[in-house]
Amino acid sequence: MLQSVSLAQGMRQARGEASRSGVGVRRYLRTTANTAVRAVVLEDLADLTGLVLATLGLALTVATGSSVWDGVASIGIGALLILVAANLVGANASLCWSAGRCRPRCNAISARNSTRCPR
Repeated sequence: MLQSVSLAQGMRQARGEASRSGVGVRRYLRTTANTAVRAVVLEDLADLTGLVLATLGLALTVATGSSVWDGVASIGIGALLILVAANLVGANASLCWSAGRCRPRCNAISARNSTRCPR
C-alpha cells in the first residue's frame, strides 16, 4: 500500500516536471538529470511489479502443487531488480561522465592499471 502512495507521488512530480520541460513522462524519466525522481519511480514500479510476480508465483504454486512457479517468480523478480539497478547505474554514470566529475579518478586508476578512460 505504501509503495503505491510513493509511486503516485513520484509520478505526480515526474508529470509536473515533464510538462514544464515540454516532454512526455517516459522521455523525461529517460533523460532527466534529476536521478532522485527516476529512482523513486523505477524502484516503486519494481516493488509493485515484484509483488504481482510473487503473488502469481504463489498462486500458481498452490493451484498446481508445483513449487517451480515460486522459483520462476523469484527469478523474474531478480531479473527485474537487475534491470532497474542497471538503468540507475547507467543514468548516474552518464551524468558523472558528462559533468567531468569522474575523469580525475579514472585517470588515476588508469595510470595504475595501464588502461584508458572511456570518452
